[in-house]
Amino acid sequence: MSCVMSFEENTVKKKLGSIFMFALISACLEMPAPPSRAEEMGPCQKDADTLCKGVEPGGGRILQCLKKQETLSDSCKVALKGD
Repeated sequence: MSCVMSFEENTVKKKLGSIFMFALISACLEMPAPPSRAEEMGPCQKDADTLCKGVEPGGGRILQCLKKQETLSDSCKVALKGD
């Protein structure tokens, strides 16, 4: 009898594990993709590409570079005011 119980318990555990994995994968597939670099930069993308060419991305370095510039596009100036 304990052999049958053990088999049934293992079967239930496997099914629950499969259901959990399916739910987890489904939730991950519904998550939006992280924004691309262009989406993150938004209205400042062209300014960053031309004025901060040699600046390594990350750590806010491009943002710091943009804030030091005097010749930014109007849309980038507006975006940086909100930052």
